[in-house]
This record gives sequence, C-alpha cells and structure tokens, in this order.
Amino acid sequence: PLATGSGIIVAPTGVIYTNRHVIEDGTDFGILILEDINEQPVLTYFASLNGVSSDVDFAVLQIDRDADGNPLDSNTLELPFLTPTTPEVQRGDPIFVFGYPGIGDGYLVFTEGTITTIQNGTVNNERLPIWYQTDAEIAPGNSGGLVVNSAGEFVGIPTIVRSEGDTGGRLGGILPISAALSAIDAGLQQASTLVSVPRGNGQLDYRATPTYGSVRLESGFRPDPYSISVISGGGTDASYIGDGCLGFAASPPDFRLYWTGRSEQLRILFNATNRGDSVLIISNPSGTWICNDDANNTTRNPMVSIDNPPQGQYDIWIASYEQEDYIDGTLLITELNQNPN
Repeated sequence: PLATGSGIIVAPTGVIYTNRHVIEDGTDFGILILEDINEQPVLTYFASLNGVSSDVDFAVLQIDRDADGNPLDSNTLELPFLTPTTPEVQRGDPIFVFGYPGIGDGYLVFTEGTITTIQNGTVNNERLPIWYQTDAEIAPGNSGGLVVNSAGEFVGIPTIVRSEGDTGGRLGGILPISAALSAIDAGLQQASTLVSVPRGNGQLDYRATPTYGSVRLESGFRPDPYSISVISGGGTDASYIGDGCLGFAASPPDFRLYWTGRSEQLRILFNATNRGDSVLIISNPSGTWICNDDANNTTRNPMVSIDNPPQGQYDIWIASYEQEDYIDGTLLITELNQNPN
C-alpha cells in the first residue's frame, strides 16, 4: 500500500463512503475489515472507485472482489453497515470519531468532543452546512472515517485538521453527511472518466482541486501564522520541472492560497511532525515554479520566502524526497520574520 485512510460501509452490498483526497492518485483499493476490535483489521476485500464529487471532498467506493482479487456478486455480501441519515446538529453537541489515524499504529481509534462551529455553503444549488468543526482529536489517517452523535446517528466524515501556530490550538473539520448526500444528488464524476484521462498527464496539475483545501489571506492577516495539517508525498516525480525542483508529490495541489494586499515578505514552510525529508513546490500567480528542499543546515524542513509577493493564486505541493515516503506535518503561511513553531 502507498497510503491508508478510513471509510464507512453504508449498504450491505459494500458501498463505502470516504474522502476524495483519501483515494486520489490510487489505482486500486484494499478494504481491511475488523475481526477483533482490539486487533488490526484484516485485508478482506478489494474495491473499485464508483465516483467522486467535484464540489466537496467526498468519494464512493464499491466492494467488488474478494481478498484474492476474485470477482464477487456484491448483492450477496450482507455486510454490517451504517445507514446515512441527516440528524439535526447544533453547536455544543457531543460527537464521537472512529477511524485509523497513522498515530494509532493501524488499530481502530476512538475520540470524542463537541461541535464547535457550523459553516454553511452551497452544494447542488442548496444552502446547507458544508463544514462542522470539532475539538475532538483528529489526525492524518482519520480522513474518510466516521463521526456519530450520542444517539449513534451518522453525522459526518472527519476530513481535515487546522492548527494555530502561536497557541497550538487545533480544530478538526467534518464533512456533514447532508453535504455528501447533496453531492450525490448533484451527480458524482464517474470512475471511467477519472481513469481514462490521468490527472495532469503524469505532471503536477494546478487546475485540479486541492487535496487539503484553500484559503484567502490578505496582508496583515490574523492569526499569523496560518497553519493546516497535511501529508507530503505522492506518485508524481517533480524533477521534470527542472530548476532544482525534485521529490514525489500528488498530481493535484496539496493546498491553494489566494493572496491579496501588499507585504514585504511572505513565507511558506512545512514542518514535519517526525523526521523526514520533504520538498516545497509552489506555482506562483505568473505560473513560475518556486522550489526548496532544505531551509537551512539544521533541518530538512523546506521553506520558500517571497519578497513583495504578487497578488493572486499560489498552488502548493509538499513533495517527499524519497518515493513512497509519506510525511505528516504542518503547512504554515506567515508574514513574520521569525520561524513559527
């Protein structure tokens, strides 16, 4: 396996909901099922991609083969499942998170917290919640997992983590199940479309939807630094760019910055949670590539400094120097002169 994530079986026929960024750049998907809740899950099935949403970070898989890769009739599976519902959610509601974060060493991890924020948006021409934020602990690998309320009802999918550098504050982002169901109603991009045209033709694709989202920042923004948890690495060799760019990244950008205002300097950096060698690759508003491997001689974390940054769109990739190396860390964007933690 090149990467792992979590998923929820929502039908006895083996339909699985997960995040789009969990399956992007994947060509096949092994499904590991719990046999003993205190043991690691066991490879039981393989699944194919059914479709992804272009509006929200959502994807659907379908179990279609056994552990040996033999085709099976999904109508005979009779798997345990959780029915998607649309319960009412309010700030302060207790919630419970299930998934397989990397820090859990492959075991099922359970955390709990409350809904801290509800953010509305538009999906399929409908105004509805598109993000819940929570103080429940979420870490890379939880993505695609399950969030339920105190009644055991399906609330949403843990998707992203944001952290604030000065205080160390963290909030997890949950994709509400109502937004996912609305995306299904709008129509998913089918797997045949995804497979027939490889994204970026083996190159970094600035036109693609960023895996970990985007942000609009203006000079003087607060809090500074802006930070978000991401994972480096992917299957695209960035050395084709030249000019010292190297490493392996996902084809779509990891993150996108829309920058406005005037500033003497903008710095973008990646701090690895553990040891690992990563590379920052940035496409600036003029389409010029900017890359950095090691910021200085004391760390292998990369940093790019941009003097008098022009306004516009910055697409950001965090590559891994070694192929098939995936590094947890925090992407930081700052106007500060000192290095943020």
